[in-house]
Amino acid sequence: MPLITEEAIVLARYPFREKSAVVVFLCQERGVIRAVVRQSRGKGGGAALEPLARVKVTLFCSPRRELAIVNEVVLEHSVLDLAARPQAWVAALVAAELVLELCPPGTSQETFFRLLQKTVVWLEAGVAPHLAVPYVMAWSLKLAGVLPQPTECAVCGQSLLDLGAWWVQGLGFCCRQHGTGGVSLRPHSYRFLVEALRKPLDALAFSPGPELLCVLQKLVEHFLEKPLRSLHVFRQLMTQEGSSC
Repeated sequence: MPLITEEAIVLARYPFREKSAVVVFLCQERGVIRAVVRQSRGKGGGAALEPLARVKVTLFCSPRRELAIVNEVVLEHSVLDLAARPQAWVAALVAAELVLELCPPGTSQETFFRLLQKTVVWLEAGVAPHLAVPYVMAWSLKLAGVLPQPTECAVCGQSLLDLGAWWVQGLGFCCRQHGTGGVSLRPHSYRFLVEALRKPLDALAFSPGPELLCVLQKLVEHFLEKPLRSLHVFRQLMTQEGSSC
């Protein structure tokens, strides 16, 4: 079996037989790889196998095996300090779950890798979780090719940049005339969405309202045909802080 070494981010870990686990890595060059690891293989203790840890992993891969085998995993950066900030920690887990669900295994996903890496860095630097989650959701939908064009009405093609937008399920973003029955995006929410697709998170000047998160959640879960578990937890935390749809 060929031996490969990759920079990677841990997306998830699941129990697998006695003293083993299946770990899902987002590798910088080879994308999502699922691998079996014995708990003693990690240098850096259990933190090397925790979700969102950045590691250098050496794997045995074979086209005849569904799961790779971890030869060694070395911790390069742990994000367990985020656990002291529950909203920030869960926001990072939302980003990891989006990557896990939207990236097909075994294909290069360098843009997703950069997005996840930067999201963690921004959260560690103190960027508000209620900004990070809609940002990473919008970008994940765009990278997956399922984010409707937000700057033009899905019905008439009219520019929405100076008019605002309405989200209509089954159509996309629409002007006032064609937005009947849809969700109205407040001006700051709409500007956040448009600028998020053009600028880094820490350069945005607008803060979205909760209706944008609702719209993005509907888009993601309609595409996946199932809920995002981490997003449900994040919404509960936000509700406890007084934010809701």
